[in-house]
Amino acid sequence: MVLDDIVGQKNIVRDIKNSLLNKRIAHAYLFCGPDGVGKSIAASILAMTLNCKAKGLDPCGRCPSCIRAQSGNHPDIIHFRAKNRSGSKQSISVDDIRDLQADMQKKPYENGVKVYIIHDAEKMTEQAQNALLKVLEEPPEKMVIILLTYNMYSILSTIISRCRVMKFTRAPERDIEAYLIDKAGVSAEQARYLAALSDGILKNALDFMDSDDLKAARNEIIELSRNIKYCDKIDALYSVEYFINNKDGIDKILDIMMSFYRDMMIFKECADKRLLINLDKAGMIQDECPKYTVGSLYNIIKSIKETARKIRLNVNYQLAIESMLLNIWEG
Repeated sequence: MVLDDIVGQKNIVRDIKNSLLNKRIAHAYLFCGPDGVGKSIAASILAMTLNCKAKGLDPCGRCPSCIRAQSGNHPDIIHFRAKNRSGSKQSISVDDIRDLQADMQKKPYENGVKVYIIHDAEKMTEQAQNALLKVLEEPPEKMVIILLTYNMYSILSTIISRCRVMKFTRAPERDIEAYLIDKAGVSAEQARYLAALSDGILKNALDFMDSDDLKAARNEIIELSRNIKYCDKIDALYSVEYFINNKDGIDKILDIMMSFYRDMMIFKECADKRLLINLDKAGMIQDECPKYTVGSLYNIIKSIKETARKIRLNVNYQLAIESMLLNIWEG
């Protein structure tokens, strides 16, 4: 891959290329943003480019350095990840950072740049961050550190101030659609609903595209949403078991439910199938629309959003789901 292959991050791609062009590479970067938006890919491409024999704005992919990097065997490109500790908790300890510090004092094995990519940097303990700070205050020559995190505010401000911060954002749906059509060979219809379900994260769209289990789960969620209307109140509440059994995937479940009710509201307003997210469910959506008012659909969507917010705030999970199911049933 090259930098331009990173979807929805044009500003970051431009900034990195300008730094390479002007030979103004920072000694430390902080790549922050949601998981799956391209932070790790961008870090790997930058590391490859800094060591590429072609010395261009992208890795050539053909020189010995690029070939070693692509195989994961480049001695000067070090990917570091949190380790499992007692109780299955993952963290990056002060001893881990001290081990990296010792390695950082060694010169590059090849005539390039040593690049340390620290994944999940938010898992560094405070002691580990303070140890890393000492390196950032007096960085060795020919060395670049790239911290990857979804939560910049878990990183000490003193570290942030010594890094070039690059904020990765969720990609526009149109960019994900274009990628799926041009690079993954997906039809325009399928690309539309994959992009809509991706929540601005290309990886979500690719995972859904490649997984029969995810596709089956989507069908199950839409069917469950449709059937709530036909249940009595007690049966509607019994549906909570599905949400309890699939708690780990609740964000995606709520996204799919929201897309279903959103499609009904859109179709009820303008009767244009081209505007639907779930284009493959157009027949069902058209059939279900007359059973709701625009106001009731709006309230259902609002209830699903509120449920997602409550879950993020660690409100009682089962009560939040039951309240949502009742709101949908009453709609």
